[in-house]
Amino acid sequence: MAAAEAKKKAAEEASKEEAKQEEEAPAEAEKPVDEEKEQDAVVDKRAKIADDAVCFTDFAFGAVSSGSSFKVLGEAACIWTGAKLSVGVKKGRYLVEFRVFDYYEKARVGVSAVSEHGYGEPSDSMCLFDLLGPDVYNGSKIEKRPNKPTFQQKALKTDVIGLFINMDPKSENKNTISLFLNGVRASDPVALPETSNSWYPTVCLKGGAATVNTSGEPWKPLVFRTNNLAVAAKADVEVHKEDVRDNNGPEAIFVVAADPQSEAVLKEFEDSREYFVVSMKGMIDKAIKAGTSTKNKQGKSGWDLVDFPASIVPLLASTTSYSGKYVFALNSGLKQEDRKNFMNIFCPSTNVKAMVFPSTFDIGGSIGPDVIATPAANLSLPTEAEGFASVEYASGTEKTSEKKFEAFKKRVGLRECLRDLKPGPFFKEFTEEYATVKKQMHKTTAPKKGDKAKDPSKDELSPDNKGEEEEDEEEAKVYPVMEGFSEEDWMLAQLRVEMHALLHSFLNDSDAERLGFTPPNLPFYYMLYASRPFNLQSYGLHTPEKLADLIPDVVRFEDGMLMPQLPLGSTAEDLIMLTEQARVVRKDKYDAGDDTAALKFQAFAPKAAGARPMGGAAPMNMMNMQAQGGNMNMQGKMPMQGKGNMNMNMNMNNMKGQQNNFGKNQNFGKMNQGNGETEHGWSKLQQQATKLRILSKALRAREDMLVWFHRYRRRVGKWKD
Repeated sequence: MAAAEAKKKAAEEASKEEAKQEEEAPAEAEKPVDEEKEQDAVVDKRAKIADDAVCFTDFAFGAVSSGSSFKVLGEAACIWTGAKLSVGVKKGRYLVEFRVFDYYEKARVGVSAVSEHGYGEPSDSMCLFDLLGPDVYNGSKIEKRPNKPTFQQKALKTDVIGLFINMDPKSENKNTISLFLNGVRASDPVALPETSNSWYPTVCLKGGAATVNTSGEPWKPLVFRTNNLAVAAKADVEVHKEDVRDNNGPEAIFVVAADPQSEAVLKEFEDSREYFVVSMKGMIDKAIKAGTSTKNKQGKSGWDLVDFPASIVPLLASTTSYSGKYVFALNSGLKQEDRKNFMNIFCPSTNVKAMVFPSTFDIGGSIGPDVIATPAANLSLPTEAEGFASVEYASGTEKTSEKKFEAFKKRVGLRECLRDLKPGPFFKEFTEEYATVKKQMHKTTAPKKGDKAKDPSKDELSPDNKGEEEEDEEEAKVYPVMEGFSEEDWMLAQLRVEMHALLHSFLNDSDAERLGFTPPNLPFYYMLYASRPFNLQSYGLHTPEKLADLIPDVVRFEDGMLMPQLPLGSTAEDLIMLTEQARVVRKDKYDAGDDTAALKFQAFAPKAAGARPMGGAAPMNMMNMQAQGGNMNMQGKMPMQGKGNMNMNMNMNNMKGQQNNFGKNQNFGKMNQGNGETEHGWSKLQQQATKLRILSKALRAREDMLVWFHRYRRRVGKWKD
């Protein structure tokens, strides 16, 4: 009996021991794998900085502040902006806390050197944590945040963002920063760049607002005791505080150059992070770096800051904005009126200086569009009398710069459009010569063997006609038939002829000093000589300068002007043969696999496969219907087998819209049939019904035109069915 009781007692003790071990096991598992290596801060009795020392200062463009907080203006929400605190840490360990609120697309928190002004962009003097992703912008490198699976990856609007700066040389984590979210570590320590001895807490935003904890107590205490930056010891920090309300406005450089977007101007400031460059290219670059789309369906970004940089000038002139350093390269600055308007906005500021770039006045340099559109007499250099604090020259002296400018001004005068130019006969004569040669070389109009018709009014035996026959035989010339030419090739041949004739006609009829004309004046001179508008889109071009790329054997673009490439004595046949040479080269490239060699345009009436020929007639670009202003205009020419063209004009109401192609099988060209503009409030069904009615009218008009055309064809009797 005693043995049984002893055995039972031993079993109970064993079960109790097992239960005890099971209770102790979870407690051991709950211990953290990696303990916090930062130690508690000791009580610091040294002299402290002033109570209001910590505040936001040194703002980027678009940021306005009320001391402990700052907000990004709506106009600047498409680029990086931000601010740094007025207190930089050079020794010790300190915690600074932020809250980021309002709508923001991107946010970064970290430190930067006192000389750093390029917020949001990687720099050797900056180290930033991405609050919406795992990246760390450490110097010029982009690294991944040293995280653990338990770390919070993304900051929310309600989170308290803690930035712990360790500059204690005795600490294991010296010269590092760490990220905390709501008092919990979100990143292991990140080593700082060795480019600065003191680091200023910095917030970079793309939209939104931020505030900083300026009290001595943390909003969210960490697992170890810390000292807030607001109660830092004077010996550990440096204060770089500026009151933006006491400044005289931003320091600005007003660029004066033939082209503010030229390479000379861009190189002067491209590597400078001290200046905020306000220019078309500069704002586009900043938007791209911030991840903003710079082109929508209309070719714009939708942000005034990017599409119209000049709109931000009044904002920068406000003393409530950041008093930084700006470069304005919005236009040439060579017009006194532009300089006056600029200075009126910045008045009474005395921190604006003009910087002239004489190298942009050299021959061969680019010229801005505002200079081309301005009479040379209205161009001038800036003076201090206009309100500038000073006038500086990027290169050379004032005397040499003025000499260059006078020569440049003379060249600009030679680029002005001659509105009173009287056209000579060369253009008309040369294009008529081409029309005759084209008729002999076009595969559909070239004379065939035995096709020479006899004139019944002339008697072959008459002695009076003998001399005329001999003269005709001498003048008669056999031209090669361009069998390989497509209608696009003939379009290019005509373009070569017209541009050659236009450029040489201009040289003959204008001043002897003129070597060509500027691309913006091409439409005027073409209308003057050809009596019709010039359509760049017909050749797949958007700017006149591209003519030099399309037909470089006839036109060259030099010194900002279109100039002739061929001598005056070139014939129409020469230009057709140049077109043939270009066609062969283009075909060889395309056959070799170069798809870029293909033409970027098509003739007006490409013939569809299996189309029924219109009585054997030559392919016709007969009709071009264009909707405009509520009417549909139909215009075109009908070839009359050597007897000229018959012009046709029709007009139908209630047509408006975009281009659509009808009658492809009949080679009738293009007819624009549109979407139709409806009044506000119409339903989709009503809009569709309107489109159907418009389409019905267009089809009926086409049918009427076909009937009319066939009747006329039978009446003339020049085609065979």
